[in-house]
Order: sequence, then structure tokens, then C-alpha cells
Amino acid sequence: MPSRRCEISTQGDFDIIDEVKRVGDELAKDASAAVTEFSVTTSGRPLNFDSTTSHEIIRIVCEALRNAFKHSGASTIECVFAFSETDLRVRVRDDGVGMGAGNGTVSSRGKCWGIRGMRERAEKIGADLIINDPSGLGTTVELSVGLQTGPSRAWAGEPKQ
Repeated sequence: MPSRRCEISTQGDFDIIDEVKRVGDELAKDASAAVTEFSVTTSGRPLNFDSTTSHEIIRIVCEALRNAFKHSGASTIECVFAFSETDLRVRVRDDGVGMGAGNGTVSSRGKCWGIRGMRERAEKIGADLIINDPSGLGTTVELSVGLQTGPSRAWAGEPKQ
């Protein structure tokens, strides 16, 4: 079956979590049989970011999902949204092969355009972006953005109180 291109909505208001779920569900339908579980979970009360910040958050998270579905060979991919009163932290984690050489994440010229774009988008909205790739243990992408300006603290497992 041909792969559908998972487009991100640019029409009017959109909910970050709903949009990420929609794109992730489309990617899961197109994924190989290797991916047996895809989940999106949330904690805390969702925040209202301005439309530019919301759009960039969605683009970053969806690119992390695309990379996981396309390149990781994972059986499980999870996306966790953790909201506090002042920030949002998102973690995309897979149990795949990681980003080592030969798994398709690097272009023919040796540049990771998707990751580069994620970093540029994070910088644009003053967010922290951390990509953790322990050898053979999958990949974790963590995005942390404050409600007002600038980055919040890195992922610590639970939302700030």
C-alpha cells in the first residue's frame, strides 16, 4: 500500500494534542507490522500557546514521530505530554535501533535535515530540544517550552507542581 503523506493542519485553531494524535494515528496505519503499539498520553491541564508556538510544537513533535515510525524499527512508540502551570514538556520515545549509522536518518550528504529543522523550530520558540540516543536502546526526543518566553527545564519524568 502506498504511504500517505501526513500533513499538519494549517486551518484556523487546532489543539496540539489532537493534531499530534491525528498525525501519529496516520503514521501508525502506514507503519510496518513492526510497530505494535503507539500511544499518546497527557498529564496536567493543557496550556494555551500562541498560534505560532503551537504550530512549531506540533511540527517538532510530528517530525519526531515521523522519524520514529520511518527509521527506528521500533515495536513501541510513545508520546507523552506533561503540562504544568507554566510549561509543556513532550517526550517521544521508541524502543528501536537508535540513530546509528545505516538506519536511514542521514541524507546522502550526511545531514539530518529533519533533526536540523526540529532544532531550528525549537530555537525559534525559545524551547529546549534534547535528543537522547543510547546505543541500541531506541531514541528519546524531549521538547520543553515555557508558556511565556524561553525554555523550561528539561524532562524530569513528572510535571512540575
